Amino acid sequence: MMVISGKRCSMVLVRSGGPTFTAQVLEPPSHGRAVVRGLRVTYVSHPNYIGEDHFVYAWKGLDMINRPRTSTVEMRVQVSQKL
Repeated sequence: MMVISGKRCSMVLVRSGGPTFTAQVLEPPSHGRAVVRGLRVTYVSHPNYIGEDHFVYAWKGLDMINRPRTSTVEMRVQVSQKL
């Protein structure tokens, strides 16, 4: 994920198959903030921060044949002054 310093960037949760029931940030970013609302993950860096960051989130739901599934995703973020 590439973002502009201090600006919000969001994406739809990475998932496969069936519905998602819950999602949460497991490991917050070191140089910003990440939140999960519904099926979106939003990241914003600290003001004027430039460089790399990362965070980890997980979601729980069902796969394509309705078996329980938990997935953990590590997001790597590149923060710059402009894209």
